[in-house]
Amino acid sequence: MDSRPAQHDQAVSHDHAVPQEFETGERTTVRAVFQQPSLAAYRIAFYQHLARDYAYQIRVIHGGEAGIRSVQPEGFFAAHEPLSQIPFLGKRLIWHGTQLRYATRRQSDVLVLVWNTQFLSLLPALIRCRITGVRSILWGHGYSKREGWLRKKARFLMARIANGCVFYTRVHRDRAVAAGLVHPDKAFYATNAMDTQVTPAEVDDRRGSQELLDFQQRNQIRPQQTLLYVSRLGPENRLDLALKAMHELADECPDLELIVIGDGSQQPLREEADRLGIAQRVRFLGPIYDYRQVGDYMLSARAMIYPDNIGLSLVHAMQFGLPVITHGDGDVHGPEFVYLHDEQNSLLYQRGSLPDLVRVVRRAIHDDAWHAQASHHALHQSSPQYSTKRMADEFHHAICSVRGPRQRNPKT
Repeated sequence: MDSRPAQHDQAVSHDHAVPQEFETGERTTVRAVFQQPSLAAYRIAFYQHLARDYAYQIRVIHGGEAGIRSVQPEGFFAAHEPLSQIPFLGKRLIWHGTQLRYATRRQSDVLVLVWNTQFLSLLPALIRCRITGVRSILWGHGYSKREGWLRKKARFLMARIANGCVFYTRVHRDRAVAAGLVHPDKAFYATNAMDTQVTPAEVDDRRGSQELLDFQQRNQIRPQQTLLYVSRLGPENRLDLALKAMHELADECPDLELIVIGDGSQQPLREEADRLGIAQRVRFLGPIYDYRQVGDYMLSARAMIYPDNIGLSLVHAMQFGLPVITHGDGDVHGPEFVYLHDEQNSLLYQRGSLPDLVRVVRRAIHDDAWHAQASHHALHQSSPQYSTKRMADEFHHAICSVRGPRQRNPKT
């Protein structure tokens, strides 16, 4: 089979010089190498906390995966090493030689690998870590949205070989342990988060500011009549269902508008909006990478609507006190779905049911008491619980545990 390089952002280069002591020579800190599909902006603060708070020598080796915009590192080292995609029986398998190359004590003390069974290079890398003495950690969801018995078996076979597994949430870690899939001594979690660099007090101040009012007037936004979607425009997210809900509420809520922020193909959604006769009530803004600018849109909306497959976007919404509308079937969402609590910081509808989606959108628009409570709960829940600082602290605990008491980072 022929392999081909995966697409990546050619405009961004991440080949940075690494100090000599990272690979050879005298060291006083732990060399932690993270192999990732991309270097996403929302991960920067997490790596910075590990490097600054615990004195790790962090190096992120990423493959520049298509669809995820990579950024420049700040406060740690990073390099772009392309991965290869291999078509097989209609599916995509991946080879990332980085996984094997860094599985040696010359390169790493701890190697953190993407916990994804599509990577053919993952199992050989774990075996090489065992041979060379590098401590290996698998990091990921710990499940697949399209779970099959073979994929599940392969995932937890690899978990037995690795020195540790870090899940995105405590809930998923506990479920895997309870099911006997991972030994409790090897199972950890780092609560998945992103850093918008704003505090609840700053959000509250911004809400009542003249600057935000000017922003809303400039962009002709009516906050009580505005729904917001922020994510990639993929068919799996069922934004078409949100458009149908807008159509159903057109007569009842003539000023209701949907603002869509995200990369991806707009054409199918624009055509659907035209077909439904609501094109003038849907704005496609494309990707916006400034978290504070997106934050102004979140502070100018009534709710985040994300009909299916929600993930880390919900944390972004909560950090600006924006309640979330999505369905309640957690098995097909990202692991961050467990942060949502129906009625408290979100409204959950029956998956695939347009009438039920219309019901919860109507509730979000008209129920001021619910909205005030849900916004407050989302904002003040997200700040302490879903921060990159806490995420780094929890990951540090996992690294210390897999290295053992005699090898712990000297700063701990």
